[in-house]
Amino acid sequence: GKWEFVFGWLLPHGVTEIPAVLIAAQAGLVIGGCLLKPSGSRIASFRNKLGDLVALIFGAALLLVWSGLVESFLSQYHEPAIPYSWKIIFGVVELILLIAYLGLSGQEKNQSEEVQQDAAK
Repeated sequence: GKWEFVFGWLLPHGVTEIPAVLIAAQAGLVIGGCLLKPSGSRIASFRNKLGDLVALIFGAALLLVWSGLVESFLSQYHEPAIPYSWKIIFGVVELILLIAYLGLSGQEKNQSEEVQQDAAK
């Protein structure tokens, strides 16, 4: 019964909180790249990466806000208030949706780049 408790408590908010921390770390690496290996001047390098940085930072912030809400209103309630199986199912659904979103995001951009490359040939 201990594993069910641990997964029921951590899974609902952990599946979005851990990727948020990793995405924030990626934003930090992008900033570090702009400082240490700028393409041209550092300011120009930041301007080139600004769209990516905004997407990473706001994406991580949204994930952290969602994680906080889930932790406050779902993870802290234990059986019999909310069955652990429901919380585990909620966490698995969150994980599947997050993987699908992150896996499919950018597909349209990549496909349009391929079409442009094919048109150039």
